[in-house]
Amino acid sequence: MNEPRYCQQPLTGMIWIDDGEAGANRYPVSPGMALALFDKHESRFFIKSADISGMPNPIREFKYEEVIKETKQPEQGSYVSKAEFEEFENSVLTKVDEMMQKYISNNRNNNHKNKGE
Repeated sequence: MNEPRYCQQPLTGMIWIDDGEAGANRYPVSPGMALALFDKHESRFFIKSADISGMPNPIREFKYEEVIKETKQPEQGSYVSKAEFEEFENSVLTKVDEMMQKYISNNRNNNHKNKGE
């Protein structure tokens, strides 16, 4: 009826150690808990844990480094320069103007033919 209860207290902050793996090995861990232990002198940290009976698990070591996001460079030839775009824009506008003049001219000719009949 009276079963033991294990209450885990949440840890706050970071745990820093001075002497690497030796310091991580000496740091106490409560049964059923896992801790991240950060090395003060190197870019690495250790995960130390113990099972529910208090038996320590092997320490895991990790190295960390800054993640630099690479910006993807556009493929050559997949973009046009401003000058190329403006040249294209002018050619399109010229063609539209030509088409509009032709349309207007055809409509005038058709209107004159229809009035003469």
